[in-house]
Parts: sequence; C-alpha cells; structure tokens
Amino acid sequence: MPNTILQRLLSVFIVSFCSFLAQTKAQNTYGFEWIKTDQPYLKIKLVKEGVYRINASDIPAWTGFNPQKFQLFKDGLEQPIFVSGEGDGVFGSGDFIEFYGAPNDGKLDTEMFRSAAEQAQVFKSLFSDTAVYFLTVLPNSSSVSPLRFLPYTDADYSNYTPEPQLEFVQEIVPQEDYYYGAFIPTEQKYYLSEYGAAEGMMSALIGQSQSKSYTFQTPNKAASSSAQVEIKIIGASDFFVPNPTLPNHHVRIYILPDGINPTLLVDSTFRGYGERLFKRTVNANLLGATTVFRVEVVNDIAVGSDFIGVSYIQLSYQANNQNLANQASFYLPKTLVAAKTLLQISNYTGASPVLYDVSLNRRVLPLKSGNQLQALLPYNAAKSKLILHESSQVFAPVSISAHQFVAPSEFANYQ
Repeated sequence: MPNTILQRLLSVFIVSFCSFLAQTKAQNTYGFEWIKTDQPYLKIKLVKEGVYRINASDIPAWTGFNPQKFQLFKDGLEQPIFVSGEGDGVFGSGDFIEFYGAPNDGKLDTEMFRSAAEQAQVFKSLFSDTAVYFLTVLPNSSSVSPLRFLPYTDADYSNYTPEPQLEFVQEIVPQEDYYYGAFIPTEQKYYLSEYGAAEGMMSALIGQSQSKSYTFQTPNKAASSSAQVEIKIIGASDFFVPNPTLPNHHVRIYILPDGINPTLLVDSTFRGYGERLFKRTVNANLLGATTVFRVEVVNDIAVGSDFIGVSYIQLSYQANNQNLANQASFYLPKTLVAAKTLLQISNYTGASPVLYDVSLNRRVLPLKSGNQLQALLPYNAAKSKLILHESSQVFAPVSISAHQFVAPSEFANYQ
C-alpha cells in the first residue's frame, strides 16, 4: 500500500511538472521570434543617425521579390520603411527603400547589469557604435502587413498657424577612460565580474585644480525659452577621510555662452565612488551660438586625491524655425491644438526636402517656396521626432550583405 501511494504521488508530480513545463514554454518568448529561417535576409550596418536609402540596383538579387512584403528589423523589433514604387508588386529599376537609422546605443547592454539603475548611460554601447538592421521579405501568402512610413499629403497651409519653435536634444558622451565600477575592498582591488555601479566609458580623469570643457552647437536659440541640462559625474576615487560624514569630492560646473562669461550651475561635494546626476533648468540667455560646459574639481578640501569623470551631458533647448541643415534631427512641440500641425522653416536652402515623422510613421514632401519650407503633419498631443533631409543627400549604409539564419534550438549550446 505505501508503494502504491508513492507511485500515485510520483505520477501526479510528473504530470503536474510536465504541464508546468508546457505552459512555461508556451508563454515564454526568447527574443528571436522575428527570425524565419525560410526567408532571405540582408544584413545592413550603419553608424550615424539619419535617413538611409537602398536602391534596387544596390541589391539586384532582390529585384525578383514583391516589395510589398519587405520587412526591416533592428534589435528584434520591426522598423518602418518607405518603399518607392511598391504598388506594382515589383522591385525594379528606379525603386528604392528608405528608412530612419540610428547608431547602436546602450539599451541592449542594460541586460548585462545587475539592474537598469546601475547603468550610467544608454546613449552609447560599451562595445560598438555600429547598428545592425536586417531586411527580409515575407512569403506572398503571408497575411502580415509590414510596417511602413505612410505618405502624408496636405497643402492646406493657409488655414493653420505654424508651431513657433523647434526642440533640439543633444548629448556629449565622452569615451576616453573606463570606469570599472564596484570592487571588493581588500589590499588589492578585485573588481566584480558582473556589470554594476555605473561601470562603463567616461571622460579622462579630472583631478584636483583641473577642468574639462564640452562645447555644444546651439544656433538660433529661442530667446524667450529655457533649456534643460542633465550632467552625470562619476566619482573615480575614494580618498580615506576618517569622518564618514565628510566629503572627498568637490565639483563645480559652469555654463558659458559662446565660451565666455561663466555662470555657476553646480557646486557640489560628495563622497566615494559612483555616479551623481545633476539636473538644471537654465535661461535661454545662457546659451550662445555655441554653449560650453566646464567641469572643475576644486582643490579646497583636505584630501590627497580627488578624481572624477564625466559620463554624459545632455542639453535640450528650443530654437527658432530657420537654417536647418541636411539630415536635421529635432522635435516638434505641439503647443497649438488643431486638426493638423504646420511646420514652417525659413532660410531653407535645399532643393528637394523630404520630412519623416519618426513618431507617427509619416513621410511628407514639404512645399518649398523661395527659401521657405512648409509641411503639414497629423496632430497628436505628444511632440514628434522629425528628420528633415534632402532627397539627393540621403545616407548609404556602411555595408549590405546577404545573411542566412539557422534555426535556434533551446537545447543547443552556442558557447
């Protein structure tokens, strides 16, 4: 009898465990679901932000495919594309693919850190700035509708008031020295193998009575607005101070419009290794055609050494709607509530502008009259990210190559 009970319990356990495994397998995703081993792929590499074009003549082996079935992926996520001439179902002479591309960043690196909060910044990857996109083509029998930048045409400019300002967001992310993060405090430093405690690239070390300056290009700043600044500093030394309440770092940060007339933004003391984030709102009169941030280590506390590094500086500011260069990347605030949003740029010297709304997946051909450019966009309450480029000055990928995926197995060892 006891053996029979044990056998029944074991049977119930085995059935329950197998059911659990089946449910877990059905519910889990592994990140490679976008890969279809029976489909062809092109591996596309790029290193800078902007609008990219792939002509049919660049990939002659793909001219036999139906362009309505083209799909683009990056980091496992589908990306919208615009395919010129796809309506006839033939990718032929004169046809092309356009898409918005951005260099590799640190978002995938986050998975390596003990927690996302311990990653100092996600603007740049620890390993490479080269982003990899994959272009594929679905079978003609597929019912999937690939993502597209949809053409948006509206010339009712006279019935709308243009948005008064644009928003630009820039980052400076120094890649000069490596900060190893947390370590075991023994006679010799033993750094932990896992990523954490703001480990990553930063500026070269700044020591006592030293400073480093960082310059942003900030033309056409809007006089009536304010700017937002984020500065992350890494404490890279921990000089012993017996009193645990006393600091061993002293940092000052100044802003200098056009590199002159410094204004103090940050005056901070702190202790130990790791990151410190400072956020400030500054008046537009502190911005110039160029805007400089100077980071200083002040030698006025009783420590033998004081080293810091700069992880990043991010500047967000409002600018007037004029003098945009090719491949300009900016945000359009929606301060005027209306059925549509009018973008109007003065002193535009290009000949054939194309505007991409990356937030709403729209492609717009603006009207250019003299040196004035106008474009209408669908309204939504959130600000949109836009890319304005000249049709004749699109970017070409660094490389395009055929790529064959193999079917991954959850039981295989890929080390």
